[in-house]
Amino acid sequence: EFEYHFIDDETADNDYVPIDEKVVHTKHQKNAAEQKQQHDAKNVDAAIRAQKVLDSALELNWSDEDDCIEQYESDAGHAQNNNNNNNDTGKDAASPPEQIAWFPAQKEDLNKQQKMQYDKSAYNVLFEFHTEWPCLTFDVITDNLGASRSTVPYCLYLATGSQADPSYRDMGDTSRLPPTLQKKQQSEAKKRGVQNKIHLMKLNDIQKTKYDDDQDDVNEEKDAEYERITDDDPTLQNRDIYHPAVVNRIRTKRITDAKAEKHLVATMSDDGNLYVYDATQHILSLDGLAQNLDLVTRDLEPVTKSMHSDEGYGLAWNKQLRECTLLTGSCAGELRLYQPKSSHFVRTVQFKSLKESIEDIEWSPAHKDVFVSVGVDRCVRVWDARNQNREHVARIQNAHRLDINVCSWNPHHGHQHLFITGSDDHSFKIWDLRKMCAPSKSSDDILDNFSKKLKKCGHYYLSSWHLGPITSVEWHPNDPSCAMVSSEDNQITIWDFSLEEDESENTGAKLQNENIKLPPQLIFMHGGQQEVKEVRFHPQIPNMCISTAASGFHLFQPDNLMEAFKNQFQNLSIVD
Repeated sequence: EFEYHFIDDETADNDYVPIDEKVVHTKHQKNAAEQKQQHDAKNVDAAIRAQKVLDSALELNWSDEDDCIEQYESDAGHAQNNNNNNNDTGKDAASPPEQIAWFPAQKEDLNKQQKMQYDKSAYNVLFEFHTEWPCLTFDVITDNLGASRSTVPYCLYLATGSQADPSYRDMGDTSRLPPTLQKKQQSEAKKRGVQNKIHLMKLNDIQKTKYDDDQDDVNEEKDAEYERITDDDPTLQNRDIYHPAVVNRIRTKRITDAKAEKHLVATMSDDGNLYVYDATQHILSLDGLAQNLDLVTRDLEPVTKSMHSDEGYGLAWNKQLRECTLLTGSCAGELRLYQPKSSHFVRTVQFKSLKESIEDIEWSPAHKDVFVSVGVDRCVRVWDARNQNREHVARIQNAHRLDINVCSWNPHHGHQHLFITGSDDHSFKIWDLRKMCAPSKSSDDILDNFSKKLKKCGHYYLSSWHLGPITSVEWHPNDPSCAMVSSEDNQITIWDFSLEEDESENTGAKLQNENIKLPPQLIFMHGGQQEVKEVRFHPQIPNMCISTAASGFHLFQPDNLMEAFKNQFQNLSIVD
């Protein structure tokens, strides 16, 4: 009932229904009626032709075909080489076409006849899959399969929430109907599959794809994991929970003790509510370990529902393993702290509301009471839950020129003073939070000594590489100097801030514009998705990157990062 197999795009009977990019909501697009008027008639016709596909609860297409991820390769170069071969009969074989590397600053200079294509050898793993409706957010569900898994096949668990198109087969306004008829209409909507859902997924048997373009198996046979590599397709299992509204942000919390294992799923939605679900049995059932199958239902009721004055995007579980506190931030500037009580959560602290929207919040990885918020007021605010005044203890004013959308706190010991922010001004910055603290005798408790005065703070690093607003940032869970960034320019970039410029000659692909200089800290760039919303590193699979966008999910593992990971450990003596 719940297991799905992967479909080859070329042999599938039903095409995946394209989602009109205008349907995808952002924090700047809240009027569903206006979006409905903007729909293109062609996309509506396509949706009608594929009605059977959308009627199912979750349609999943996996692919590692050449057109999934895009990178520029010159068609003109191929044509030129073919002409040379025809004119010059003295040559035995044509020289390989010259490769032109793509990066966003060249978009306006590129010839329209050029085709984008990616090189599979640049990825250790690369897959794409789609859900029925786009997902604005997702989270990795931690598991007990191993803290650092670097060999194939991979297995991982994800939680995500959908953004169903409200205009699809809309039944009109039901607010004037009697309550009994309203419930009936809602029940029928669920049966049609239009309702938003939380998807809890297990992705299994994920294999390497870097050798898929090789004509022979010479390189694959040299791989240390050769005996593990197969041509089998991945499989995916899912459990769904009906959700009352669009999921703006989703976060999971795994709690383990001697008695039992518990999985909590929290969501912030566009109806202004916080929802918390106990999804333990749903997630355990993915491995056949559920103790009560009666609870594995799509109609699972939330253990907590809390109304805010407006919708929100700020949501964070405390990073301490045994702490189960939850923070929320809304577009009305509300900032709340929830704590568990019996089988549900209650609001225990209401911090002083801000005048502008709170876009993201992040707990300190080292201090259970300290967290940071960012938002439309362009400020980075540090809070302490122990502060009786219920206000921030320090602030960086005008940290960016425009709204600050996202933030991430470095989780590594010795680097927990570093904090990264991404803004609508197309830039991301790294901050040293020690500059906001008063002098302390012990370096271990420096974050407990924030200066009470509001003060400015110089950033540690600034990048304006991206051409659109920053939509997501995250520090690497295994490398304290590495981070991943996504933007509305449809780029996902990975950076290593410990690198410096190498004066040696560049032996890589030729750049279209030789006058443009690449940042030495930029180590990988991924494309091929439209409207990228969130990116995450898997905390237990080194260098495994996951991204969600209007066009679907991508799962990729850069080969250069994996080679660096192997070189880092090849001289270590591992002791059991």
